[in-house]
Order: sequence, then structure tokens, then C-alpha cells
Amino acid sequence: MTQVDIDLSNLKMAADGDKELERELFEEFIESSTELLSVLKKNAQIDNKNNHETWQKNAHALKGISSNLGAYTLADLCKQAQELLPDSLDTKTALLDKIQKEHESVVAYLNVQKN
Repeated sequence: MTQVDIDLSNLKMAADGDKELERELFEEFIESSTELLSVLKKNAQIDNKNNHETWQKNAHALKGISSNLGAYTLADLCKQAQELLPDSLDTKTALLDKIQKEHESVVAYLNVQKN
């Protein structure tokens, strides 16, 4: 498995040793982040104001839940995505690829942790 930049200490402290709660939080992250990533993919290649606003909104939301989880590299990539200018289609595509790869690594890590 690829090395993942993730710090679950805050989540584990909040769960106070409740492994079932940890698993639920992991599942919630996986579900929510996958939905947000899907919207980013749909909006990555469309060059209009509404789609760019949707891109920014979803990048911001994914940044927030990634940061809350402790997936700081993913959160940083999403921050970069959120700050892109509307006409940055090539940059969006390249950044989306990085976000997808990091997301896959985080999800794989969480799937191992919840078992």
C-alpha cells in the first residue's frame, strides 16, 4: 500500500476508544468524499461560471472533511483546487488526477483501519 499522509489521532480521541464509532466515521468519510469527488470529475472539463462555482464549492467541502479526518495531503490538494481560476482547465485536470490518487490511497488506508 502507498504511504498515506493521514493523522487519525483527533478522530480516535473524539471516538474515545469506540471502534464502532471510528468505523462509522470512516464509512461516512468514504461515502461523502466519493460523492464530492464525483461532482469534481463532472465539473472538471466544463468551462462556465456555474460549473466553476460548483467545482469550488465541492473542492471546499472535500477539503473540509479531509482536514477533519486528518488527511492533510488530500486537504491541501483540495485547497489548491478550490483556489483555481475558472480558465485553468489543464491545471484542473492535472490536479484532479492528484486528488483522485490521494483519495484512493486514503480510502484504502481507512478500509484497512476499519477491519
